[in-house]
Amino acid sequence: MPPRKNIVKSGNAGTSSKGQKPKQDDSGSSSAPSGPPPLFPPGSKTPLSLLYERCQKNGWDKPEVQTFRRGEQFSAVVIVQKKNPRTSAKETIRLEPHPPKEMPSLLEAKHWAATYALYRVSNTSGVLPAGPRGYWQELAEEHRKAPEHLKWQYDPDPFAAKAAVEERQRKAAAKREKADDPDELDLGSFDRGVEVRMGAKLRDAVESAVKKVIQEFPEVQGSEDVSFLEDDALIGSLSALGFKAGSIRTTLEALSSNSAFTSALLVASPPLEAALEYLLLHTPESELPKQFQPSKKSSNPFVSSAHAGGESLQRRWMEDRAVKEAGYPRLIVNECIEECPDNLDLVFELLTHRLLGLSNPSFVDEYDRELCKAARNEELEAIQSVYPDVTFNEALSILTIPIEGTPATLNIIYSAHHPYPLGSRIPPFYVTSDTLPAYLRLYFVMRIAETLFPNGQRVEDEGICFNGVEAALVAWSEIEGDTPPKLEDVLRNLAPPRKERATRDPVQTLKGKPRRVARTGARDTRSDEVVLKEFTELKRRPAYQEMETQRKRLPAWEFKNELVETIRKNQVTIVVGETVPQFILDEEIESKRGSSASIIITQPRRVSVLGVSSRVSTERTDDGSVGYAIRGESRVRPSTKLLFCTTGVLLRRLAGGDDLENVTHVVVDEVHERSVDSDFLLLELREMIKANKSLKVVLMSATINQKTFSAYFDNAPVIEIPGRTYPVTDVYLEEILPLVNYQPQPVRGGERFTAEQSQSFRSFFETAGIDQETIKSLEMLKKADRIDYQLVTAIVKHILRQNEKGAILISCLTSITIDDVIYVIDGGKVKENDYDPETGLARLEETLVTRASANQRRGRAGRVQAGTCYKLFTKRDWDNMRKFPVPEMQRVPLDSLLLQIKVTRSEEDPKQYLSRSIDPPKLQAMDSAWAALEELGAVDPDGNILSLGRYMSMLPVDLRLGKMMILGTLFGCLSTALTIVACLSSKPLFVSPMDKREEANKARAKFSTENSDILTNVNAFNECLVERGRKKGGISSFCEENFISYSTFRDIVSLRAEFASALSDIGFIPFGIDPSDPRLNVNESNTNLVKAIIVGGLWPRISKAVLPKAVFERVAAGSTQKEHQAKEVKYFTQEGRAFIHPSSTLFSQTTYKSRFLTYFTKVETSKIFLRDVTEVPLYGLLLFGGVVRIKHIGGGINVGSDWLHLKASPRIGVLINQLRRLLDAQMGKAIDDAALSAVSSDNPIVDVMLSLLNRDGLDPDAL
Repeated sequence: MPPRKNIVKSGNAGTSSKGQKPKQDDSGSSSAPSGPPPLFPPGSKTPLSLLYERCQKNGWDKPEVQTFRRGEQFSAVVIVQKKNPRTSAKETIRLEPHPPKEMPSLLEAKHWAATYALYRVSNTSGVLPAGPRGYWQELAEEHRKAPEHLKWQYDPDPFAAKAAVEERQRKAAAKREKADDPDELDLGSFDRGVEVRMGAKLRDAVESAVKKVIQEFPEVQGSEDVSFLEDDALIGSLSALGFKAGSIRTTLEALSSNSAFTSALLVASPPLEAALEYLLLHTPESELPKQFQPSKKSSNPFVSSAHAGGESLQRRWMEDRAVKEAGYPRLIVNECIEECPDNLDLVFELLTHRLLGLSNPSFVDEYDRELCKAARNEELEAIQSVYPDVTFNEALSILTIPIEGTPATLNIIYSAHHPYPLGSRIPPFYVTSDTLPAYLRLYFVMRIAETLFPNGQRVEDEGICFNGVEAALVAWSEIEGDTPPKLEDVLRNLAPPRKERATRDPVQTLKGKPRRVARTGARDTRSDEVVLKEFTELKRRPAYQEMETQRKRLPAWEFKNELVETIRKNQVTIVVGETVPQFILDEEIESKRGSSASIIITQPRRVSVLGVSSRVSTERTDDGSVGYAIRGESRVRPSTKLLFCTTGVLLRRLAGGDDLENVTHVVVDEVHERSVDSDFLLLELREMIKANKSLKVVLMSATINQKTFSAYFDNAPVIEIPGRTYPVTDVYLEEILPLVNYQPQPVRGGERFTAEQSQSFRSFFETAGIDQETIKSLEMLKKADRIDYQLVTAIVKHILRQNEKGAILISCLTSITIDDVIYVIDGGKVKENDYDPETGLARLEETLVTRASANQRRGRAGRVQAGTCYKLFTKRDWDNMRKFPVPEMQRVPLDSLLLQIKVTRSEEDPKQYLSRSIDPPKLQAMDSAWAALEELGAVDPDGNILSLGRYMSMLPVDLRLGKMMILGTLFGCLSTALTIVACLSSKPLFVSPMDKREEANKARAKFSTENSDILTNVNAFNECLVERGRKKGGISSFCEENFISYSTFRDIVSLRAEFASALSDIGFIPFGIDPSDPRLNVNESNTNLVKAIIVGGLWPRISKAVLPKAVFERVAAGSTQKEHQAKEVKYFTQEGRAFIHPSSTLFSQTTYKSRFLTYFTKVETSKIFLRDVTEVPLYGLLLFGGVVRIKHIGGGINVGSDWLHLKASPRIGVLINQLRRLLDAQMGKAIDDAALSAVSSDNPIVDVMLSLLNRDGLDPDAL
């Protein structure tokens, strides 16, 4: 039998394919020719053979070894290939050490290269021969020392490693390409392409308003005299930034002056930033260091010109000469041109008088022209003989004299309307310069005129040329000295005359007055005896006796005496079972304490308050002893003894300073729900009963964690009252499936099981004796992780087939009681809000109910007879359920709660106080909530409550919405603000049926406006109001046609009235005034203002819209930019990527003006979605957003944090901060005085803010 091929039998692999032993002669010596010894011991596997085996095992092609000669040495490279199963293409990997491994022979080079390749794709060296094994150890040492960015070279799968490297390189290249595109830099450190601008006219107005109000209404008065004149570190820092020594000294003198303005700067900022703000406000831009000068787009120079298209060329030329060359302010130039049209000579003469603060000259045009001409020729010859550079422009009749040693030039106009050099009138002249700022050119003119024309009269026969040059040289020495002239000193006479504001009719100045609202109505004036007598008569009535007979059937009746006795002896009592308020009232009346009895019973929901109070009132035959109070509605009489209210209503009473002195008992029902309000009320009551020993507290629930609550109230006694229920049979899901005709369908997505989890799941039910088909169905339902309503239908059909009478309650709520129910189908799910304080993300998560809630649902089936509860969850799920819910205080934002504590307990640390609650929230959640209060302006950085925060806490809405209401009142758009707040406090205004979703979207699109979901709702609501006023009944059909919820519309109408009443209660608007009154809505048409108010309430809920790179396509006329698709626009919040919710009107939006949006809620379902989105103007962010921080060195301004960085000149940031500080001071005083409308009346700060918002920083006449 011939030997098989390709079988290696010796260590000399690669040199012989057969491996046969050489023939020997009789002496036993080999007949083979002598040669070098073998590389490896006989019988050992070589690196090449091991590499072949590894590649075959991995499914790769046979490796190829390429060799290279390097002088006297050899090296080799291994090339490995495999077929991509998806593309059928060959993937190639080149395995080569760096630097190449050089060996003395070709064969060694191959084997050592194979060793390197083996190290890259294998993890063992045990079978390698000695030489390669040593090389393997060298490679292992290199691997250990390899830097992180080279670790990919040692991945066992080189193909995957190569793909990962190529992907990283692709992303890096894309990132570099994106960085080169200014439109794609929004997510970097600088939002390029988003530039804040402030027109010249607007900036003049802002600067004027700031300087005026600082003088009239100083924000902060200095308390200490501090000198910065010798602060070498501060001087050095400002010098290093490029500011001149004279400007620095002037600034430090101002900061040391303890004026209202500089004191405010020093309070708000460190000395260096305060100095920079002062310099940026008071230094002309042309004198600022280069890094502080604005771009040409940001704003125009302080003294600049703008022309309307309809102006004549002559006027525009005159204006340019006076403004751009001479440096006069445009407003003053225009006034002078109006007085002297078409005569530049007289305009300059008039401007000089204005500069000196003189009255207008008398333009007398009578003089000896021949004598004047001779005098001018003589002066011209004399000046040219001394100054050879002097020129005379005959066409313009202007004598130009360069002032040697200065950058200035003196220009004298030989006017045909002026007798110069004869007479005493000031001649028309001006100074020009290519480098000097406008105000220094005017300083030259002022010093020349003051020297040569004292009191506005020129000395007879005294020429201007020689003396003017001398005066200019003196002025230059002053400019270069240590105390350069100040801009305000030079321009003090050129300020435009103050326009007198129209005096408003007294009725237009609206001021409310806080109203003390009666909390519980008038006191009961009846005596104890009268109350007892009336109660005795009540008990004799047949209707009452019939009700009492029914009450006696309740299990609680048997415990009546024990209950009232325990409550009488203890300040806190815990009742596990049915409600007991009537027992307490009956005991109080019969003990002759009826006149003073006042029992408050809290319920978690409005519907519960209305339902329970109605039932109890009926049981007491409507005798007037039962009342209720919910938000916006109450029924309370002097005879009311049992007051049912929501927990929130009672908390608002406590926040208003009510210490419940006139209340005898507080009964807190449904405490097991552990809502924020409920837990906080328990904390307040626990603190209150320490001082009010007469107050009794009763905690009630059918499924209460009695040990927790008893321990919280110093081991308060517990009374358990068994409920009146019949037996209820539990049927779990594994028992339901065999009974019904139902087969679950496979679903995509859902929960994924590992093999171990799947085995554990199956084993549990196999042990319980469940058949395989049912187990398969259970596993499919578990993976789907949702309620299948086909299963619910199948259960209902199963119940109906039993032909038994009785109601069926499906997935019921715990607060619903229906007497006829004998079947309950419990879905076992509940939706709960979960809040992550780190990301600020709210999640509405569907999770398993707790055992306590499941027991309450179950109990609804046994009220009238034995019942059955079909549970859509397994016994295994039941065993894993929590006994009680996680307290809401540990999973919702806490900002409102902390503010409420600060208002009611100003001397206490709210976080420490809240830590005394029954289950305290995490410290991180409290820190996050406190930071939100600072951002809202409710508290200051020192932890003190501000006036705004105090009044926000009084409004019955979310804090952010309350701030919107206050800002809407302040800025004269109250009606719109109320509508916004009411819409955000209600259910969605638009409905979207599943089968008509496209029609509903089209209907909503008709109301879409201003890139805003919120304003779209406002627009639709206003249209509904109009339609309601047209004809009776028309509103219903209008709502139906436009997919608007009529019930929500009515709720919004009701809430608007309620919120307006709340503003009246705290004195912000007069009582009884219509919120739509024009006097309260003078600015409702300013849409940017409304958007800014939305920002003021929702900050920092801001998102950036990042637009894709512009793409152009060829057309017949050239090329045009291709429109973006909505899916190409990306949105980011500070925490990362987000998406516009499909229900938003901005879902398909592709273009934005500002690229910044605010949103009301951010929720996570399949993605992180933003709801109720509104595009906001840049000045909305700057004036109403977070703290504006100026990057004096790096440039730009930050709003709130480094994440929102805008391109803008530092001066714009300084002016914005000044406006905000002054408005805050004014608003604080107005809020304290409850006179918000007074702030917006004749207020230059509010006026310029409105102007900035109107066109987002552009001048009114800008194109």
